[in-house]
Amino acid sequence: MAKINLRDFYPFSEDYMIEVPDDVVAELYQSEREEQSYIRHLRRYGAYYALDVAHCTFLLVPSSAEMYEYKLEVKRLYIALNTLPPKQKQRIYAHFILGMTKCQIAQAEGVDESAVRRSIERGLCRVRKILQKKI
Repeated sequence: MAKINLRDFYPFSEDYMIEVPDDVVAELYQSEREEQSYIRHLRRYGAYYALDVAHCTFLLVPSSAEMYEYKLEVKRLYIALNTLPPKQKQRIYAHFILGMTKCQIAQAEGVDESAVRRSIERGLCRVRKILQKKI
């Protein structure tokens, strides 16, 4: 256990000594070093205007209405996907959910890649029509 002054890490107006485990101390100092390195990088390369998303934290909490609307959209999408023939549904799921390429799907099924591509395109067209119809 090590004693640290929280004033060194947080904007306190007075000293606040606290005892913390060694691994927490190491993490705090590592974070401080990374922050200082980032500031030096900005100064050195004149990138004050750049928005680096990796160093920004946004707390965007959706409202309950937005969450409900999102759940309804997902439900409509699953209903539309369930109206597809099994092959199209499997191929769309494999491509968009599992992240498989069309070539990988074709090799796994033992068919030509163009057949998989056409099947996915037709399935998406069908889903699009179903979703537009219900609007």
